[in-house]
Amino acid sequence: MAIYSDKVKSDLAGIYPAATISAAYAFGEDRLEFLGATPVPGVLQKESLFRSGHDVAVAFFAVAGKVGAAKTKGVTLELTATSHSAANVQTDSAEYCVPSGSVQRPDGSAADPAEVCKTVPLGPLKHSIKYRFAALAGIVDRFGDDWRVAIGPTLATDASTTEWGIEMPFYASLLTLPGSYTGEYKGILRVVPRAQWSRKDGGASEYRFTLALELLSQRSLIPRAADFLQQ
Repeated sequence: MAIYSDKVKSDLAGIYPAATISAAYAFGEDRLEFLGATPVPGVLQKESLFRSGHDVAVAFFAVAGKVGAAKTKGVTLELTATSHSAANVQTDSAEYCVPSGSVQRPDGSAADPAEVCKTVPLGPLKHSIKYRFAALAGIVDRFGDDWRVAIGPTLATDASTTEWGIEMPFYASLLTLPGSYTGEYKGILRVVPRAQWSRKDGGASEYRFTLALELLSQRSLIPRAADFLQQ
């Protein structure tokens, strides 16, 4: 029986399909208040409008080959592309005040006019679109569905900034952690160290290293496009 089981296991392709592709779309809208100049010079007018944004993501994932002594590991290829469109407020702000009754002096001798002031962004919205691409290669446990690790380059760009990076995501299923895990959460733990270098059109550069710890609601180590929205 053991010999037969080993023979069957070695012939299996694993629990992962040869390739998967997924897409996701998200749309959001909220109302923004800002100050804009009226036709009268030097006069500001309070304005309010809806701003909207959307996110699109496409993910491709493929498993090929058998590696390791037991031939249970597979080589993975992961390609993702995302687009993030948003309307952002200006960095400048202004303060405006409106009359609001009067305030009695502490000594009760008289009352002074009172105003309510509010600071809001100055100027119309700035619309931007950011694109991000990633190509990762890695290893996955084809039979146990316990873990997956990958590494590869990333590229992100918008109207004023280009960002290059490298990341190494590691996925682990909480259902197969060593020991007797009895927690309520049954999903995936994702740990993603990233090193990034960005350069603005004006020549300013920035180096950044980040470490992301995320809990995913999915049960499978196969990536979904929805996991990459707003990255």
